[in-house]
Amino acid sequence: MLEKIASFLGGTVGIILGIVFMFGTILPLNVIGLPLWADILILVGIQLTLLVGKLISAGLWIWGLIIILGNPITAFSIVYFVVFGIYCLYLLIAICSSVFNN
Repeated sequence: MLEKIASFLGGTVGIILGIVFMFGTILPLNVIGLPLWADILILVGIQLTLLVGKLISAGLWIWGLIIILGNPITAFSIVYFVVFGIYCLYLLIAICSSVFNN
């Protein structure tokens, strides 16, 4: 899916999206506050499995959003909201493309 978006929008945008999604994988783990070894295991699990990794990643994003909403609004929480919106948009595009391509 990332390759389709990158080919449609151009190489520079594809690089930016790759960086955002790489940052996006680490962002919920930072909010949740798990120990480093658990973060590493989760990151490896997300990268090694396709469907389960996406489900784990979506769960982490939602869990992190719940934690962020319970705290006062800071610059970090605004960054989290923006990246969460980009992540949701990416999932929506992926779901729509898989539904309409079949």
